[in-house]
Amino acid sequence: MRRLFFVLASLVLFSSAGCLWPNQAPEPIPAADSLRKFALLQSADRGVIALVFVPHPLSPPAPPCGVQQALQKALPTAPCSAAVFLYSETTQAESWLATQCELREKSGLPPRVMLAGHSWGATAAGEFAQRILQKNPRVIIQLLATVDAVKSSTVGTTTGITSTVLTLGNPIPGKNVYFIAYDGTPRVDGKRLLAHTNYYQLETTLYHGGPIGGKVENMRIRTSPSSAVNHGNVDDYAMPFLTADFIAAIREGAGK
Repeated sequence: MRRLFFVLASLVLFSSAGCLWPNQAPEPIPAADSLRKFALLQSADRGVIALVFVPHPLSPPAPPCGVQQALQKALPTAPCSAAVFLYSETTQAESWLATQCELREKSGLPPRVMLAGHSWGATAAGEFAQRILQKNPRVIIQLLATVDAVKSSTVGTTTGITSTVLTLGNPIPGKNVYFIAYDGTPRVDGKRLLAHTNYYQLETTLYHGGPIGGKVENMRIRTSPSSAVNHGNVDDYAMPFLTADFIAAIREGAGK
């Protein structure tokens, strides 16, 4: 049953068949690349395989986004593997996931995956979930967590597109680019996709997420004043809840 949560600004935030795909051998990848498009946090031969997709490169001195911080807080819960990827690096993510699946194959365990992301990263997580469920029949998604998932679209031929919109998408010349909430995630079935929590806000006019149908825990982030939350920081407001989600998923997937 869908639930809708209104979160006040007075929240105390936390600190700022084998497992391989058919005919695909896993390629070892370094712990991080020079452009900071991915970072491997830890590896284990059992437990949940956690992948977080973020909307911006992982470049210091900017602090990690709220979803990444939530994951890092949850890691001590139980042995697990974890990595963070830029939303566009799904091929790299798939290669890393294949290596982690191989480790669990040695123990005869089905791979249990946890996926999460914010903004474009949330959309990437949803699309990645769809892809791995189709490619590997043994994969079980323990948790899918999306935060303000959006995608760009186009309509008609027009002019006068605002610079704000232009900087966030990949507009087609002569087309009016706009943003809509992404809801193309696979549906929870209790067998291969066990749980989906979806956080969103409606305060940012041009781009925001929205509720997703099916057996999804939909949680709207609302603050007082309403202007306190926006598309850029909604993951920070959702961080305490994401941390709890991740801890539960890692604990439930431990040893399985």
